[in-house]
Amino acid sequence: MMKDLVINPLGAGPFQLAKALEERQAKQLEDLDRVDRLWEFRLCVEMLRDCLDSYNRHGERDMLSTAEETLSTAEELLRRVTELAVMHIQSDEAFLDSISQGPQGLFPQDDSGLLMQVLQSPDFQEKGGLTRSLLSSRLMISGLLESVVGELTRWRSHPSEADLEAWKRWDRTYERLARRVAAVQQSQQAKSAPGGDSLWRCMEVLDPAAPLREETVECVACRNPACAPLCGYGQRA
Repeated sequence: MMKDLVINPLGAGPFQLAKALEERQAKQLEDLDRVDRLWEFRLCVEMLRDCLDSYNRHGERDMLSTAEETLSTAEELLRRVTELAVMHIQSDEAFLDSISQGPQGLFPQDDSGLLMQVLQSPDFQEKGGLTRSLLSSRLMISGLLESVVGELTRWRSHPSEADLEAWKRWDRTYERLARRVAAVQQSQQAKSAPGGDSLWRCMEVLDPAAPLREETVECVACRNPACAPLCGYGQRA
């Protein structure tokens, strides 16, 4: 080491070399963490595929495959996918990347703690909270998965055309599931409310066990604007 200093006094000294070696060893561990997060992401995607495609093909076969249960399962998987992206931003690997190359991800490092607090907040953890956010923002499943892929790979990898096509299909299934669950819940409220007989008859045209397909929903009970938010009269199902 002293010989290197004498020959090249401007070269890296022992402290710099030790620090570089330590960072290299830490980087190897962080690469393993990255692989673990990517594997878990892929596992969540496959479980999501099984959940939504199975319901799309077979409909409601039992109490565990109802629209409400399917939507709840999909939401839990999507919540975990979202957490993986934020966990990546909080990792030491992302911190080193931001120092050496600048921030590579979508979210600034300073915001990662706030994002995790949002994900763990009661409003977001509430059943249906993530679904409402995805639908109201129109980010949908495809937008969420594509952004998480970018975050986990530092935007060096992109989903294939086949993946994007499948995710777009899941968008449609997810949105129809959310509408169906909301309609069933509203029909139950209408049935129990005083004077809700006409609204209940309106909601009876929505069969939760019916297979998902593109169709125009008509209110056979009254066909008026008052029941449109419930039965979806004149809207595409």
